[in-house]
Amino acid sequence: MWSADSVPMSNELARVPAVTVLIPAHNAGAFLREAVDSILTQTFTDFECLVIDDGSTDGAVDALRAIADQRLRIERNPHNLGLIATLNRGLELARAPLLARMDADDIALPQRLERQVAAFAADPALTVVGTWAQYIDERGTRGSVLRTPAEHDEIVLHSLVASPFVHPSVMFLVGAVQAVGGYPDDAPHAEDYALWLKLVLHHRCANLPELLMLYRVHGGQVSQQKMAGQWMQTCRLRRQAHSASR
Repeated sequence: MWSADSVPMSNELARVPAVTVLIPAHNAGAFLREAVDSILTQTFTDFECLVIDDGSTDGAVDALRAIADQRLRIERNPHNLGLIATLNRGLELARAPLLARMDADDIALPQRLERQVAAFAADPALTVVGTWAQYIDERGTRGSVLRTPAEHDEIVLHSLVASPFVHPSVMFLVGAVQAVGGYPDDAPHAEDYALWLKLVLHHRCANLPELLMLYRVHGGQVSQQKMAGQWMQTCRLRRQAHSASR
């Protein structure tokens, strides 16, 4: 259960942030700065933006050091660990009780964090809150909208077919995700779906029926490069979910 009163105080004068925004980055190129800027210009301001450099060689993360915003926090993996290990390291490094996911090539619309934090405040039983998202291409041209199921019961049913959340749109309780072991390392390219299957049956979840994210699709992203493996993992997880629901 989360409430504003549950945010701990740091040993410093400043409060621990209410939200950690986690952005894993591996050779994110020109998209990374736009992604980070979309977080730093949110209407909700009580957050840290945690960028974890997973062995990049393109200099994109280093270029962020010129940003004079104390909410931006940059960490570097000792070498390329891969996405799942980087996500789990982000869970360990997060200072806030709530964590918002963000990909290095997507764009958060200005009220994203504000609307999700408000949802947790309105219903302290929530564990995961996602949003709708709109596809964009490499040039930022907008396409169709991903309308994920809003209510918990709908999310549970949808999870038997496919992932019920747009992964980079979610905000969740760090403690709840850590309690189920974090992102599973046995589901490469479908680690988010595997995590939701652990959570949705026992934790209250929701999607805000609002367009609050721009989800970029381009040839260089992992989901496009590893599509076949992702599909195989999704099918395996879906079979397991069906078996468990009988």
